Amino acid sequence: MSTWKHRLQPVCLILAGLLLGLSAPGFGLWPLAWLGLIPALGILAKPRKPIQMGLLGAYFGAGFAALYYAWFFNLHPLTWLGFGETESRLVTLAGWFILVLETAGIVG
Repeated sequence: MSTWKHRLQPVCLILAGLLLGLSAPGFGLWPLAWLGLIPALGILAKPRKPIQMGLLGAYFGAGFAALYYAWFFNLHPLTWLGFGETESRLVTLAGWFILVLETAGIVG
């Protein structure tokens, strides 16, 4: 049973991060911040090794950043920089992905 709980914790943290991301100004669902933070803090409050804590924090940060940086997709099209349609979408997606990884690393 404990292995099942350990495998479910990253999924719960990603979902909690997504709920916290919905409280961003663009979405305006600020009460969901508590629904995202309470389970995350409950999972992260248990004593673990520092590497495990960092990984679980990174899952939470990635879930949060995935929605919080959704405004990044509004930068498309980047034709004013000389990119075509496909290149513009790829640059925007790459920038969003880098921001999500950076936030996951910082939160972790």
